[in-house]
Amino acid sequence: MSYLLIPLNGDDVQNAITCAIDECKHFAQVEIDESNTIVEITFHASYEPLLGVCEYMVVDKQEQNFKDFDDYEMGLLLCAPKSNIDDIVEGYIFRSLHEI
Repeated sequence: MSYLLIPLNGDDVQNAITCAIDECKHFAQVEIDESNTIVEITFHASYEPLLGVCEYMVVDKQEQNFKDFDDYEMGLLLCAPKSNIDDIVEGYIFRSLHEI
């Protein structure tokens, strides 16, 4: 299983898009199984409970402050601005997200 943590502007699976960590309203935890299928998407008001659980934080800007994540050995992946969950999962599966 892989777990992605994504800062989003809302909690609508179909319409929420990425935004800056300090501006986001929800964090999506996306669980992806070994066959690259989404198993579950859960939304959280804060990322703190998910630190150490998720393997990657997916962000759409490199200029953000990532100090909170250094201690948890969480990888950072860069996606296109205003990406939705489907775009991010597809990018993760096809390895088109850039590690930062």
